[in-house]
Amino acid sequence: LYIKSECYDNGNQINWERTKKLYQDIITVFDQVVLTTHATYHIQFLMFYICSLKMALIEGFLLFLWRKVINPNVAPIIRQSAVMYIGSLISRAAYVNIR
Repeated sequence: LYIKSECYDNGNQINWERTKKLYQDIITVFDQVVLTTHATYHIQFLMFYICSLKMALIEGFLLFLWRKVINPNVAPIIRQSAVMYIGSLISRAAYVNIR
């Protein structure tokens, strides 16, 4: 409910500036806390939900994760987690077109 109220004006028009700011805040927390935490079960769905609002957010999130995967300076466990989140998003999100 908070994400929707923050990202939409009057419930029906997306406010892109506020959505980008919220996305940046959430991606920072995701990077510093969620990605480094073992066995999170539900918190990633907040990220998945905000990504559902606009295709640019999905692309940005997948690119963020992919950069972690291909960076040899990132710890292997973080790289593995990034791959798992990519797979989780692609397999669960009906709004992601894999073609």
